[in-house]
Amino acid sequence: MKTCLWEDGGVFIIEDIPARVCEKCFEQFYDEATVIQIERLRRDGFPLRKARGVIEVPVFSLSSLEEPAAGGKKRKSKPRREK
Repeated sequence: MKTCLWEDGGVFIIEDIPARVCEKCFEQFYDEATVIQIERLRRDGFPLRKARGVIEVPVFSLSSLEEPAAGGKKRKSKPRREK
């Protein structure tokens, strides 16, 4: 399993997390040793020297994307004027 954590304005991905899964509701949960490892990474500030790799992540803002117009065609969004 993998998860993403937001910390100090950055996003960090943790992979290969051993998780237990409830057979009834499929909720995933971690044992105490796994939680301690994750908390240690967080406490240490996710040191890059321990990272397996680094990826670039695109960031999007819905306010800057095109809005769909009537009929399904896209149109550029216009800034709204304050009254």
